[in-house]
Amino acid sequence: MAREIVYLEHDSYQFKFGLEDFGLYGNVSVIETEHDYRQHIDSLVQGKGLWPSLVILDWRVPWTKPAREMVPAPEDVKSDGYFENAGARCLGYLRKAELAVGRVTPVLFYSVLEQEDIFGKLAERGYTPQQGKFDYLSKDVDDWKSKSLNDVVLGLLRN
Repeated sequence: MAREIVYLEHDSYQFKFGLEDFGLYGNVSVIETEHDYRQHIDSLVQGKGLWPSLVILDWRVPWTKPAREMVPAPEDVKSDGYFENAGARCLGYLRKAELAVGRVTPVLFYSVLEQEDIFGKLAERGYTPQQGKFDYLSKDVDDWKSKSLNDVVLGLLRN
């Protein structure tokens, strides 16, 4: 069975530097902005493409790429910080979309921010790892306590 992995990361060089292994688990869609992520999720709800087996989110992602004519940000992005809390908004957007398709997708927060900070901010929004089916992995290569990316991805895909 083919698997789809959605990876939201504005520094996509991270994908090219050591994350090619994701391809072993299925097709990987690398998305660089919150706006593009929302469009991608909307198209999946409409039945255009495979629903992801895993979503990997960075916490800090821009709303759009710089352009002459920028896509205006919705009110939730304006009030919550364009860049700062994108990961939480994207988790919320995914969870609302899942109601339409009757699924709960595992989510991995892959970030330089500390796990306690991310989980604390998610708890303020009503998400807990037990209820939300999500996990965390540090991007900090010097974090000796960090689990292996492959181990975490495999664990989430198996659940």
